Amino acid sequence: MLSQKKKLSSATDFVYQKERGDFTGMYQRIQSLISDGKTHELLRIIAFQRCNSQILLDKIKLTRKQYYSRILRLAETGLIRRNKGEYYLTSLGKVVCKYMMGIENAVHNYWKLKAVDTLETSDQLPIEERKKLMGDLIENSEIRDILIKNEWLYSSTNIGNRIQTPRVVIEKQQQQQKKLSPKIMLVEDETDVLLTYKSILNTEGYDVEAFTSPYEALKNFLTKNHPYYDLIIIDIGSGINGLQLYQKFKSIDDLVKILFITALDAAAEIVSILPDVRLSDIIRKPVEQERFVNVVTTTLAEAAFSRYM
Repeated sequence: MLSQKKKLSSATDFVYQKERGDFTGMYQRIQSLISDGKTHELLRIIAFQRCNSQILLDKIKLTRKQYYSRILRLAETGLIRRNKGEYYLTSLGKVVCKYMMGIENAVHNYWKLKAVDTLETSDQLPIEERKKLMGDLIENSEIRDILIKNEWLYSSTNIGNRIQTPRVVIEKQQQQQKKLSPKIMLVEDETDVLLTYKSILNTEGYDVEAFTSPYEALKNFLTKNHPYYDLIIIDIGSGINGLQLYQKFKSIDDLVKILFITALDAAAEIVSILPDVRLSDIIRKPVEQERFVNVVTTTLAEAAFSRYM
């Protein structure tokens, strides 16, 4: 059974997640990434020029292990891609960088923005006069447009025009997140263990389909347009031989990434039977939650590289 190490930091966090839904998973991962100073710096460098790993390593003070772990996470989250050995921003990465730089600009203009707040609360100045003073005070055009042209999404004049209702926005974001989330198939014959695995992966923002029957899992896999699943996780003791199930999946989509979970001391034997399987693709029971999530995240990043880059 999985040890429950990762817990919500407070009841407020729990309520927030319940209200916002699973679609926040990607937002939280991106936020976590760019809050790391070195990852933030890597993203900025790639934003201004296509770079190979050697150039990036020369520009940033990281060990190779630290560097590659960050690059893998940026790729897995969909912010960067690699082509002919060079990294560049995806469309999502460009949008994230634009807003990231917008926050930096706002911080650099902190005291001017404080002055703008004073102007906005002044009833003695006409609206047009206030806008003119804001324009003279704020030199950055993007910040000026947000403030003067009233381009803030939740501005009172925009409610009803640019958004319908908070619920509609949330539902649309949930639908979009479901399309973007990595898709994982779980095959585990013990229902309580299966639901535990699924709950953990859902919390991480993944779209999970779970099966207690390997036959149903295989039937489901046959009906999908490939590539559909980014990762399959098989419990070795799942009814029919887990190795046979692996071979059936691979015969349909040879690029699909598969992890094994087993209580058996048979890792070396599995690797010898299936040359494409590495020891790192086998998770031993009892499964520790943090390691489980780390292995899944790393494997998905590797799968993205092998399939799309």
